[in-house]
Amino acid sequence: MDYILGNNAIGISYLTGFGDKTQMFIHHRQSAADGIAEPVPGLLSGGPNSRLQDVVGGVVYPENPSPMKSWADQEPSYASNEICLNWNAPMTYVLGFLEQESK
Repeated sequence: MDYILGNNAIGISYLTGFGDKTQMFIHHRQSAADGIAEPVPGLLSGGPNSRLQDVVGGVVYPENPSPMKSWADQEPSYASNEICLNWNAPMTYVLGFLEQESK
């Protein structure tokens, strides 16, 4: 959870709406189309992806990023910034486990 909430190479929370520095332009149609500046809170994005598959679609990454810094806070960045069920479901399970263990 530390990594997800910002203790990572970029220093950004990959969970929308949580942390001091959080992503704003996730690859999520509902957040992009709702007319509200902030994305829907509580969604986990994919995080760094050194394969940079979305460069062809116009996404601009830092020059020569290390694998752990291959991330772009841009709405078209499906390779690093997409909201997906296969990341959010396990996160929900882990959060439930951590809550139960803290009692």
